[in-house]
Amino acid sequence: MTTTNSKDKVRSLVLAALMVFSVVGGSIAFAGAAAAANAPGNSGTVTDNTESVSALSGEETEVADLVFSDPGEMNNITVNVDGGANSANVNVDDVTDVRVVAYNGSDVLAETSSSYATHGTVVDFNGTDADSETNGTVDRVVVYAQLASSATVDGNEVLDASVELQADDGTTSGAIDTDNVQSVTTDSSFISGEVEDSNGEPIENAQVEIVNNDNGATVKTLTTDANGQFDPSRVRVAPGQNYTVNVDRFGYTTYSQTQFVGSQETVNFPVTLEFNLQPDNVDVQRFDNGEVAGTSSTLLGNNESDNTATYAVVVENTNVENAGTPIDSSDFSIDVDLEFNKTDANVGDFWDNDAINTSTTVTTTERGDVDGDGYSESYVTFNVTADNASADTLANPLTEVGINASNAENNLQDNDATVQYVLEGEEKITGEVVDIDGEGVSDATVWAVYEGSGNQSVAFTENTFVNDDGNAFLVDETNDDGRYAIPGLAGNDTNVTVYVTATNYNRENLTDTSVGQFVAASEFEQTAGPKSETENHDIVVAPVDVTLDYRLNLSAEGEDGNYSDSIAMGISSERDVRVGLDVKAQNEPDSEFTPIENSDLVDSEDVNFSTNNSVIGNVVDDPLTVTESNETTVFQSTRSTGVTNLTAEVTNGEDMVFNDTVQIEVYGVGEITGDVVNDKNPADNLPGAKVDLLRVENNGSETLLDTDYTGPQGSYSFTEVRTGETYRLVGTFENETGFNEIYKGSAGTTNADIVIVGVTPDAATFDVSDLSPSNKTVTQGDQIDVSATVTNIGDEQGTQTVELRVDGNTLASQDVQLVGDENVTVTFDDVDTSGLAAGDHTHGVYTEDDDQTGTLTVESSDDDNSNSSIVAEYDANNNGEIDLMELSAAANAYSSGQISLMELSQVAGAYSS
Repeated sequence: MTTTNSKDKVRSLVLAALMVFSVVGGSIAFAGAAAAANAPGNSGTVTDNTESVSALSGEETEVADLVFSDPGEMNNITVNVDGGANSANVNVDDVTDVRVVAYNGSDVLAETSSSYATHGTVVDFNGTDADSETNGTVDRVVVYAQLASSATVDGNEVLDASVELQADDGTTSGAIDTDNVQSVTTDSSFISGEVEDSNGEPIENAQVEIVNNDNGATVKTLTTDANGQFDPSRVRVAPGQNYTVNVDRFGYTTYSQTQFVGSQETVNFPVTLEFNLQPDNVDVQRFDNGEVAGTSSTLLGNNESDNTATYAVVVENTNVENAGTPIDSSDFSIDVDLEFNKTDANVGDFWDNDAINTSTTVTTTERGDVDGDGYSESYVTFNVTADNASADTLANPLTEVGINASNAENNLQDNDATVQYVLEGEEKITGEVVDIDGEGVSDATVWAVYEGSGNQSVAFTENTFVNDDGNAFLVDETNDDGRYAIPGLAGNDTNVTVYVTATNYNRENLTDTSVGQFVAASEFEQTAGPKSETENHDIVVAPVDVTLDYRLNLSAEGEDGNYSDSIAMGISSERDVRVGLDVKAQNEPDSEFTPIENSDLVDSEDVNFSTNNSVIGNVVDDPLTVTESNETTVFQSTRSTGVTNLTAEVTNGEDMVFNDTVQIEVYGVGEITGDVVNDKNPADNLPGAKVDLLRVENNGSETLLDTDYTGPQGSYSFTEVRTGETYRLVGTFENETGFNEIYKGSAGTTNADIVIVGVTPDAATFDVSDLSPSNKTVTQGDQIDVSATVTNIGDEQGTQTVELRVDGNTLASQDVQLVGDENVTVTFDDVDTSGLAAGDHTHGVYTEDDDQTGTLTVESSDDDNSNSSIVAEYDANNNGEIDLMELSAAANAYSSGQISLMELSQVAGAYSS
């Protein structure tokens, strides 16, 4: 006979078995929803940083600043400004609004305001980041109260707030009575003001100084905002005193005004500043499509009033165009006198009208950045016309007239601008360009230049002597027979030089250097008069062999990837060397240099290299065949250190050498390594510490070269560190720093440990998050995968066993090793639910420090456990049910190895049902 005592033992055994084996064959019970986080302050300590201040009626003041050692979720907060033990005489109407800011560390999670309708106003954070564990939890709350202007009518109001934080799950922090109080007062006075110009426009960044005249102390210095208002808009001052407000702004008159400020009074200082910046420069510029285009223009002297050139008179103060000046425009409106500065009073005209205006006055009324310097100037445009320029008024076919601008009041003067009037005449020069055998030379350029012209180049002639149709009339190209014709010559008995340039012919300089290029030949001619013509004016040119000139540009790749003529590199390394090669015919001007790939003179060229210290390295390709500019080769350094000048050179057909040089310094490299530790004895290594490598320059300044972070053992390493330099190693851990300064004298490894005083690394702490799935419904027999993220939120490396548990029992485990701030996803695959009884089971992933759980709802399969063969085997009385004695028999059979855990679970499931 079984006694009651023995029955209890059996029941205990069975219940224990049920608890241990509620999971069969790796099947797991899952939680339906993650456990709701508690409210901040639900447990642990609260640090109260609320200050005792004089709260001003009509202003916002801080009434609570609380930091919680146990962060949590915040669904809402109840604010009672009268809830503290030291509150006095506070009515609901004394506060109009409350504003609450929720933090996680230094990050603002959410900010919410509410009208203060009653003591104990609830401020809602539902749905914000403060109410969500996915974005962090609340560990600090700051509360502000907006006081009514009438807050002291009853006298002696003292705020002492209490707050209560509540989470979704109903947990609360409990009512927290804040430290310190806020005494409400109206015994304050203020100064405010707005600064504007004479047009009523606000002036930003004006410097404002508020001085107490009674004691000479400066109360506040500030600047005005974009609206011209004092920033802050109201400055609190002691009542019953005299105050002077001084305002200064570059380019404006200064302001100083004194007023008496009484008790509970706000005195406004409306400030008007007059613009008093005076211009110091006037400039006349050629204007083309709204942009400055030089100081000169050319007009055809055709006596047409619609033949015009546009100029601009630009007036400015050059002091404005300074980065340190708080003003960016020269806002002037002044009169400028214009006149033609010429010897022939009959030439030149301003404006397009019936009168001839050789002088006029303009007013600078426009504003804009007309000269492209980033600053706005004052200007006005005007036209110069050709309606007073013709063969009757122009003494020469090319007449240059100066434009003079002046303003006597400000002593401004400019006479750099000019206008050139040119004439198109009826005389023509024709002829033939032939070689020494009398054969015509085709495609030669022929142009005519008047005597006295300051510029005799073909480019000047092509751009200056242009007719109404836009065609240059003093330039021609010879045809296949070498014939040319230059029409449009003007003037009687005017001396003219005809120039010829032809490829592969004379390259001698037969003219004045102002031609700007070497020519093949030139001839002197004199005009005879209108419609006269000089025929058969032949010009002979002699063929020559073309001798090439070269222009080399040698550069090497620096450490920053940019190319320059001086670099440094480490031993046993490589750097690209780039060769630029331009070519031209000898005696051509430098403007004719052309990249070799675009030249008709040569297809490729060999470039030779030499060094004055070949011990430290050489280029790979010597000579280097260059077919296009920026061809590259490689400089390889040896294990020797030193400096060399690498020279590239090319020799032409006359044995002339053209070269360029770069300087290459080869330096030794090594490693700096060490540990970052604290000042304990023995010291703790500090994993995850930031280490900066700085080079100490000769002037004492420091240059940051690289950054590393210590590994699990607190070690760092910098490789490829240049020798012969002094370095500073700065370690940072938990916002504290330490350093070590060394001289890297040789290659190899140099040790430099860094000690940071007063810090301790956090031990490895394994946090669990992102349990998946967290809520799930399955049918008995389903297989599922379970995963979670495990993060080491400590500093030190650690190893922990991560367990998969169901109803508190471990089903499976994995050993996980993580360094500080490292995370890993831990997965348990193919979890079998066939042995679970129907109902809800709690499952979770656990570490030594943390866990995350969920709920699995298991639904019965179609096969009833009571009808299974194992259940029938232990149904001794064949009644279709399992009683306690039958379950005890199954438990004994399992302990002796006669049945499996799965079979025992089936019997237990039949018993529980």
